Amino acid sequence: MRLKRSLLVGVLLHEVNTHFAASFLQGVQEAIDDTDYSPLVFFAKSEAAQLRCLARCHQRQVDGLLVNCV
Repeated sequence: MRLKRSLLVGVLLHEVNTHFAASFLQGVQEAIDDTDYSPLVFFAKSEAAQLRCLARCHQRQVDGLLVNCV
């Protein structure tokens, strides 16, 4: 039986060049390393850009979403 899963985890962050972002993404990778999941990573500062990224996650039917936006 095939499960209807995308095997994607959406990750939406505000800043790309921060120590937090690097550490956070490393932690995500470590958490899903032994699974079939892959991260789908977005960086967006403006609210409009964040909404576009969320729409893309919805279109791709991600199985999970991690968000850190200001």
